[in-house]
Amino acid sequence: MTYQNTRKDNNKKKKSVIVISLLLAFVLAVGSIFAFFSDVIDIKTVATAGTLELEGGAKYYINVDFEAIDETTPEASEAELACLNPGDILTVIIDVENVGSKSAWYLSEFTLRATDASNNVVPANVLELAFTVEDEAEVLVGSIDMINEYIVYSDTAIVLDGTYEIETHVNAIEDTAISKVFFITFEKSAGNEFQGIKLTLDYVGKAIQFRNNTVPKWSEAVPLNPTP
Repeated sequence: MTYQNTRKDNNKKKKSVIVISLLLAFVLAVGSIFAFFSDVIDIKTVATAGTLELEGGAKYYINVDFEAIDETTPEASEAELACLNPGDILTVIIDVENVGSKSAWYLSEFTLRATDASNNVVPANVLELAFTVEDEAEVLVGSIDMINEYIVYSDTAIVLDGTYEIETHVNAIEDTAISKVFFITFEKSAGNEFQGIKLTLDYVGKAIQFRNNTVPKWSEAVPLNPTP
């Protein structure tokens, strides 16, 4: 299969249809367990470690005005997500909440990748010609990996409050929850070579304790409940 960004007359071109797979992953780190004991007056005091725990989910809408979305707006069905057409705009709303007691640094990445009908990887530099990714403020410029297999859109680290620990740091959003919104446009210029491709969206959020951790080391962020 030869990939190219074609712009043919709509009457001469079949509509492209893609199958979309939507993945959502959350990664978090938990603080170390610690305890204080005192026997000065024969009183023992135990301090139990706080917790970091993320909860989240995603909602998907196709060709729906974002400003008009509310709790009554129907989400895209599996059938609709399996039949995306050139010109469609997919809105992805990701809600994340820190339900643990500890405040946390939070960093997220959004990755776009695709395979064709024969399960071959669609090169990332070709993929970016057919899909445009935006957030609520601007068109996002992603980074293509070294082997040209996917596009990564990275965010800036923020500070989420915990249910107990509340922060006033310059990066703090003064809330335990955050919503991320992405608009993914399947360009009308996409040609027949994009028929039947499988598009994978992967959102990963990492949290690591904020207090006593001025510069977070994201390599230390691990799943609280890893999948076996």
